[in-house]
Amino acid sequence: SSLRRDPSAVKSMLKNAVNILKFHKLFRFSRSNPWNLFFLHAGGLDVDIPIDEFIRHGATVFVKEHGRIIAESSCFRREQPLASLEESVRKQVFEECSHAANVIHQDSTILPWLRDRCGIDPSTIVLPFLEHFIGQEIPAILCDALQMGGFFREHRISHVFVRANSDLESQGPLIAAKYMKHAHSVCLQHASIVTEGGVDGVADTVTYDTTFARDPVSERILNDTSVGCNPGNCRILCSAHYFRHIQRQRKRPLKRGSPETIVYVEKKFPDRLRFFNNIIYPITWYYEFQKKLVDFFAEQKRFSFVYKHADTATQPWTKGSILKYVREKHGNPIKIYSKTFMSALRFADRVIMDSPSGALFEAAVAGKPVLCFYADHLRI
Repeated sequence: SSLRRDPSAVKSMLKNAVNILKFHKLFRFSRSNPWNLFFLHAGGLDVDIPIDEFIRHGATVFVKEHGRIIAESSCFRREQPLASLEESVRKQVFEECSHAANVIHQDSTILPWLRDRCGIDPSTIVLPFLEHFIGQEIPAILCDALQMGGFFREHRISHVFVRANSDLESQGPLIAAKYMKHAHSVCLQHASIVTEGGVDGVADTVTYDTTFARDPVSERILNDTSVGCNPGNCRILCSAHYFRHIQRQRKRPLKRGSPETIVYVEKKFPDRLRFFNNIIYPITWYYEFQKKLVDFFAEQKRFSFVYKHADTATQPWTKGSILKYVREKHGNPIKIYSKTFMSALRFADRVIMDSPSGALFEAAVAGKPVLCFYADHLRI
């Protein structure tokens, strides 16, 4: 009856049982490994595979999920207390950041730099955002970094592993690791890179001491693009554990006489790439392109066409446009699939994508024929 009143307790028990099996906790090779490691973004294969290896070799592994720190290497995932920050320290951080926010209009570096490049004075647009960021968000991140630094010292954490640095939960631990020198920060690359450009050279290297690229192509591009923006500050290596896992999966045999399944992967439009002259396709042109593609396959009896939709916060434009068009005009002939691309690969016979994203590598490694479109200004 107590479990019925507390669904979260049931969920926690089930996750304990699942993770005992997933991470082979009953079959450790050694229980005397001195490594103490900290992971964020557990749950995906690129992070879970290293966690499994470290636990099986006897390392002590902590993970952070939903604001809690869990001892993942213990059988029953014990929650670890995080010492609170002294109120005087917290108050000092917020006061200093508040002072910096109040004097930002006196800045002689950032605002003139923006003014020179925009050709106008952007102060009235930029300053409110800068003041909020410096006065509210930065002190919260710094306080989290101070707390995490204390945790790393207490538990003698040697390495901090993440797959991204843009979410708020990862920024405090990364600052504590790399910039406060409490641990070695490591990036397990969250997606392969196909196109050459400076964005990835910054995002996947600057906040890390070591970055493990998913494949040799991404490793080369990261090394090339990081030369100008982060020379010598991040060691770039390659670990293909994610793709080896995909390669080991059995390929689904095509049933004789049945239509081939074509999985079409739409282009994601992350906010940071939609603006600042980095847009890949105009949205209206892209919508017309998608309609023609859907219309064509709706008439093909030899194929079963699946529209792979990324149901994320960066894709709100699809609900009132192409998804609505598919449902109203074509219905059953065209299937809309919103689960992961990895799960779509299990039933796909062929893949079409209109951007050379990390999915291009995943489909190729899985042995699926791929047709990929890309804008001609991209360097592949």
